[in-house]
Amino acid sequence: MISSYCFSLKGRNHIKNQMPCHDSSLIKDISSSWKIAVVADGVGSCKHAEIASDIAAKEVAELIKKQFPPYASDDCAYFSVIHAAMHGAANAIERYVEENDPGNEMEYQTTLSVAIMSSKCLYYGNAGDSGIIALDDQGNYHLVTKKQNDEFGRVYAIPTNRFFEIGKANYIPVAVLCMTDGLFDNVAPRTLRNNNFPVNVPFANMFITYALGLEQFKEPEIVENCKNALIKYLQSDECKFMTDDLSVAALVNTNSDLQKKDIKWENPQIDIYALKWDEVSVYPSAETRKTLFKQFVSENNPDWSEAQVDDLLKKYPVNDNQHLDLENNLGNVTEDAVKEETQNKSESQSTTPDEQVELNKEIICKYARGIKVFWKKKF
Repeated sequence: MISSYCFSLKGRNHIKNQMPCHDSSLIKDISSSWKIAVVADGVGSCKHAEIASDIAAKEVAELIKKQFPPYASDDCAYFSVIHAAMHGAANAIERYVEENDPGNEMEYQTTLSVAIMSSKCLYYGNAGDSGIIALDDQGNYHLVTKKQNDEFGRVYAIPTNRFFEIGKANYIPVAVLCMTDGLFDNVAPRTLRNNNFPVNVPFANMFITYALGLEQFKEPEIVENCKNALIKYLQSDECKFMTDDLSVAALVNTNSDLQKKDIKWENPQIDIYALKWDEVSVYPSAETRKTLFKQFVSENNPDWSEAQVDDLLKKYPVNDNQHLDLENNLGNVTEDAVKEETQNKSESQSTTPDEQVELNKEIICKYARGIKVFWKKKF
């Protein structure tokens, strides 16, 4: 059995600014063996982003359901269906604009991520900077898709840009998560991309492990409990750093032999100073970079002398023509650097989910002055 759920939450910034949720998410059954998971994220700068994402999600799922071949020996048949469906979703947006708002196509742009899974296979398609994460039967998480942005970070969105990434996973899937970037960027943060484990495993497990070994008669109740617990958690102060809209569409094979304890994970080693240096490197002046960096170090280590701060600064290039290779400068998070953050977290109130739902109650990511600090906490 493939267990499934989806939801889209209005982001904190959207609530604050009285904007609609730009995300859409849905699940659709193809047959007793196959299911579709879809998320779409309307581009925030577009006036009608929520319309574009809604059209794209519904249209791509409907077209795949109609055309999907349940038995095909050639993967190209499945690729063709996904390719045609994603074009169809983009075309549907264009038709809507032509009929309702001629000449304003740029106000209707969206990302689109779709996964089609059975107990043995996973096919996918992606356009834009939403993303797909999968768990295989050996307990390994995979980044299935790549974010599609230009050199300035602007997203390639449909219907204007049609750079579709379409493929098939080369492993047996246990679960797949389609996520818009507000959630994806925290479950698979950039700082872990070159790590042995590029996915924030304890966080990802919260969306999946409820269904491992789940008996069919219990599935509807447990799924609803898990969904409600996740929504409660994501809306709590524990996740107040997540300010964008948050969407997920999840598929989990309940018949897999994989158990939660078999999912592979090790604590990441993150150098928060390398992250800070990367942040301030946008300033052209070496002196400005040094000043801002030293201020950050001093704030996080109030007992350090100026000489200690200067010694740390020597690890990072300060020449105007040099740039920090962040991925090659990841090291250990020092205890002093995160002591205050960890202490504050341990004193805060836990927003634990319902006891019926086996969630991984661990905090793995927090934004602090624009820096992602990772640590592990058990309630």
